[in-house]
Amino acid sequence: MRWMRRLFVAVAILVALAVAVPAGVLGGILVWLKLSPPAMDNTVKMPGLSGPVNLVWDENAVPHIFAPSLRDAYRVLGWVHARDRLWQMESSRRLGQGRLAEIIGPPGVAFDREMRVLGLYRLAEQNYQTLDSETRADLDAYAAGVNAYLARPAAPLPVEFQILDVTPAPWKPADTLVWGRLMSLQLSSNYREEAARAELVKQVPESVFKDFFPDSPYPGPTTLAGLGGIDWKRFAGALPPVLGPDHASNEWAVDGTLTKSGKPLLANDPHLGLAAPILWYLARIVTPEGSVAGVTVPGVPYHLLGHNDHLAWGFTTTGGDVQDLFVEEVDPKDPDKYRTPDGEAAFKTRDETIKVRFGQDIHLAVRESRHGPVISDTDPDLAAAVGQGKAVALSFVGLDPKDTTTAAARALNRAHDAVALRAAARLWETPEQNLVYADTEGNIGFVSVGPLPVRKRPTDDFPAPGSSGEADWTGLTDFTQLPQTFDPPTHMLVNANNRVVPPDFPTYIGRHYESPFRAQRIQEMLDGRTGLTADDFARMQLDTKAADGSLLLPRLLKAEPASAAGRQALAMLSKWNAFMDRDRPEPLIYTAWVYRLQAALVEERLGPTGHRGYYDPMLTTRLLDDEPGGTAKTVALLSSTLDDTVGALAMAYGSNLNAWRWGNAHRATLTSQLFGDVPILGRLFDIGRPTPGGDETVNRAGIGANDGVTFPDRHGPGYRGVFDLSDLDKSRFIIATGESGNPLSTYYRTFVRRWRDGGSVTLSGTADEVAAHGIGQQRFVP
Repeated sequence: MRWMRRLFVAVAILVALAVAVPAGVLGGILVWLKLSPPAMDNTVKMPGLSGPVNLVWDENAVPHIFAPSLRDAYRVLGWVHARDRLWQMESSRRLGQGRLAEIIGPPGVAFDREMRVLGLYRLAEQNYQTLDSETRADLDAYAAGVNAYLARPAAPLPVEFQILDVTPAPWKPADTLVWGRLMSLQLSSNYREEAARAELVKQVPESVFKDFFPDSPYPGPTTLAGLGGIDWKRFAGALPPVLGPDHASNEWAVDGTLTKSGKPLLANDPHLGLAAPILWYLARIVTPEGSVAGVTVPGVPYHLLGHNDHLAWGFTTTGGDVQDLFVEEVDPKDPDKYRTPDGEAAFKTRDETIKVRFGQDIHLAVRESRHGPVISDTDPDLAAAVGQGKAVALSFVGLDPKDTTTAAARALNRAHDAVALRAAARLWETPEQNLVYADTEGNIGFVSVGPLPVRKRPTDDFPAPGSSGEADWTGLTDFTQLPQTFDPPTHMLVNANNRVVPPDFPTYIGRHYESPFRAQRIQEMLDGRTGLTADDFARMQLDTKAADGSLLLPRLLKAEPASAAGRQALAMLSKWNAFMDRDRPEPLIYTAWVYRLQAALVEERLGPTGHRGYYDPMLTTRLLDDEPGGTAKTVALLSSTLDDTVGALAMAYGSNLNAWRWGNAHRATLTSQLFGDVPILGRLFDIGRPTPGGDETVNRAGIGANDGVTFPDRHGPGYRGVFDLSDLDKSRFIIATGESGNPLSTYYRTFVRRWRDGGSVTLSGTADEVAAHGIGQQRFVP
């Protein structure tokens, strides 16, 4: 996740200063770790197994687990995850617990404050008690496997533990459950958008507001009155750091009428922050109860994406409106109470203590209203922005202590047909996702899983008054009210975070989706095609056409640059095919120009922001088309920004435009979350590569923050899967890094080049077949 990389820049400095590891000692640690790889050919005693389990490591160090039961397999998978990705598991649970500052000091405080106020780990602990007994037993078995490894590790602890001098505590089921809470928080951003709209509406006229938020209703006097007295600009700026990108994934499926095999094809590539190791971990489980293959997340026993013997499935983020901010009126005579439609009510309160390495402990008083946790208590700046007499609380579907999403994942892994899959989907609560599936019987289907709030009044996308109750939630939608289809007459399903339903759909989903360009490009590549194969789907996943170019390029080409270099750049773009190839100069010129242009357009409306952290082609187009001053002003702005862009690029890459290369500026940020930005160590851990693609290509290579001349690839398909339902054993998988989290391991970087260049692996075969080309076997016995 991107937050980890930014956070640990400061951490590494603190470690170097406070822990003061001498270079020789550090070198000794690295040599020791390099010379101490875990065994891959031995017998491991593991209490609790019902019988022996055979673990076969294939040639890519992917584990194939052959077990008497799925629960036995989950026990061994816990051991395997701990062996390969223990630091990833540790950092994730500490984030969810609100205990980062204990090991990294002050840089972790902002995250810890947020987690303690939201109470994510407390919810995870409560959630475990409310789950069905079978799901609890699975989580217990997985935790037992992790702890079996911790009791007798197969190798020294990962280098992160060594440098930070941290010993991992035993794993608990709540450590698994809190990961889902973190993903729900990351993939839901409505409350931040509400604060941003409340900030902007006070600064700009209606016409400008509608450029930035075209689908949001412009607020009337009543709504604005409810926002009075709060400095929303300060509030929005003081919110905790985001956990990572919250949108962008692809999935599509076609039925057998359009395929060569006569059975469905399905493709999925979820887009999250890039890092090394990547979030995902490939694994295959084979038992008499059934088999499942695809990607897991270390810390969680179930396969989140992949296939079993009967079904394949994938996810994208829906973007549904599952969060609301409520402004509570605090009783001026009693600050422990707030106003409700039925009179005064007391805040629920609790005290939290955040232990801070290299600093003083922080004592935090946490309040909760009937709407949810008071997030304005998270930080003193937030409290100051809200002011005396008010508090801002968060309602969020992801804060349900009785969440059944883990049970849904369990049922999804075991589903034998579309009916069972839909039964599993009914249990899914959060994060809200678009589930596309296909089965061996020839069916394809889609459902947006996860209930949505039912509100007393239609949402206006702004914080709401809490005391009146006018915008309260009255419940959650039923599964039957969610968008879904089965065997559509079009014979295909496509989603790339675009709008899932028309505006008049009876259930309110949300208004704010990713731009439609990736979905349009996928549809374009599918339209009119028959005889489709898995090869076709794999090629589609690698498509790098900048789909936004059809919208923006005709507008950009109206520029009249003053410089010779600017005119040359314009001529190059006029002949460009819009493919974001890494060995071409045009993608660099185009990207640098549109980022600079959007920054200039935004600055005209909002004043200096210094922000180059996002690009929205729809926003750029609206602002460009609404440019005050007419055509002459627009052409002047286009021309000046192009000249400035080419000048800046020449300073970075030389004066020969034909020698510029997109890949020199656009490199996948596959590096350690802890050491990636630390001199010397950073190079050891960095396995990034120059990559094709961009913000609006099917092969997503999202950019985020940049300096105007380099555009790091920070966000993309860390996993890709392609499934031919005529032969699921030939399903194709790839992840961006390797299976190991140890940068000194041979298997830390296994898949990087294949991931970038479109390669894949299959996960199939008997134990003997896998072993014949594998790198080892381990036997687990009770």
